[in-house]
Amino acid sequence: MIGSKRIECASSRWKKSYEKSSVLGLDDSRFNNSGRPRVHELTIEETLAKKDAEIEYSKT
Repeated sequence: MIGSKRIECASSRWKKSYEKSSVLGLDDSRFNNSGRPRVHELTIEETLAKKDAEIEYSKT
């Protein structure tokens, strides 16, 4: 169970966000804007190794 203070703070945060940016302000930005990047550019060697592994896997 979460406390009433936490509910009040979350409600206040959502209200401010809605007033500032309408519905777009309520979007969860953690998925798009936090943490390290999901993918990185592969080198040619890494790409070849990945393709070789995929070929080997498909043979079995």
